[in-house]
Amino acid sequence: MRERSILLVDDDRGTRELLAAILAYEGYRVCTAETAEEAWSILTHFTPDLFIVDLVLPELRGDGLRALQLCNPRLQNAPFILITGGSEGTSVARAIGAAAFLQKPIDADTIVARVHAVLMAAT
Repeated sequence: MRERSILLVDDDRGTRELLAAILAYEGYRVCTAETAEEAWSILTHFTPDLFIVDLVLPELRGDGLRALQLCNPRLQNAPFILITGGSEGTSVARAIGAAAFLQKPIDADTIVARVHAVLMAAT
């Protein structure tokens, strides 16, 4: 089975680095971005199997990045996990068709289990 790839977008460096390290340890190929703009630039040469995106990002929010993803035929079928420390995450996740929502802070067991479940459901 090929290595599964993830695009992780979060403007909080600590969260981004911790989640990336956990997922890399589990065998996933993880690309990270601090902003939606940086993520979109990465997506010109990277096609992830899964998006994990913070809702609250500078300039373009995570739900805006989801809208861009859905407009791109190459990216539109990849599942999307929305993460946030805010209170509106569940309703936004439902509204944008996210495969899952995780409330920050996120522990290692939770992120690994959810990523595995979402990727298994997508295949």
